[in-house]
Amino acid sequence: MVAGNRLLIAVGLAWVLMPRQGVAANWPSVEMPDGMEVASVATRMVFNGSDLRSQVFRSTLPSDRLLAWYAREWGGKSVLNDVAGWQVIGHKVGEYYVTVQVQSDGAGSRGDIGIVRIPPPGTRPRPVGEGFARPSDTVVLNDIIYPDDAVPARTLAMANRLSPAQNAAWYRDRMASEGWKPAQRNDCADGAAGCMLAYERGGARLVIAMTSDDGQSSKSADTILASVARAAAKLT
Repeated sequence: MVAGNRLLIAVGLAWVLMPRQGVAANWPSVEMPDGMEVASVATRMVFNGSDLRSQVFRSTLPSDRLLAWYAREWGGKSVLNDVAGWQVIGHKVGEYYVTVQVQSDGAGSRGDIGIVRIPPPGTRPRPVGEGFARPSDTVVLNDIIYPDDAVPARTLAMANRLSPAQNAAWYRDRMASEGWKPAQRNDCADGAAGCMLAYERGGARLVIAMTSDDGQSSKSADTILASVARAAAKLT
């Protein structure tokens, strides 16, 4: 684990062309009660090696009634947990596991619906961070691939104890050795609290955002990553 003061690194890669991974067929549909507004985050993503589909929602039902609706819909064959202030109800459908994560929002509720493909017996998800260079002792927090987007993309969030300037110097050398060309000046001064590097190679674009984490939780690598690499679906 990387604890205490650390650096958060967010990486966004977008390809004009990217090899497609095997697409899981026959994804289950998730029934929804009246009064639910839904938006897709991505048609399909591979989250830390697991095939996943995700949607965000807002409902006119309060969270307890929404959870009760799903418990009835799934015939009592569900599991309910509290996770970091969210209530999560889950249900297995064939080779998939469906979760509805919800919390109160005014008189109603909001949350997300996730469908994860359960890996076949004897198989292992692809190791997180595989194929992307990183300094020694860097921890990969998450690795998300969006293979079915109009422009397929991959995002990674990582952490280590190097400064933004040290990481920037490491990546400038590494990216040059791999044939990536700077898409901007890519300056990063000593003592800077954060830096951003941008590169291009063929039809691919790479953005690396680095920021110091002083132990405060006001920003996460995912938040930084979303601001520089891709736009997430939002309900208005």
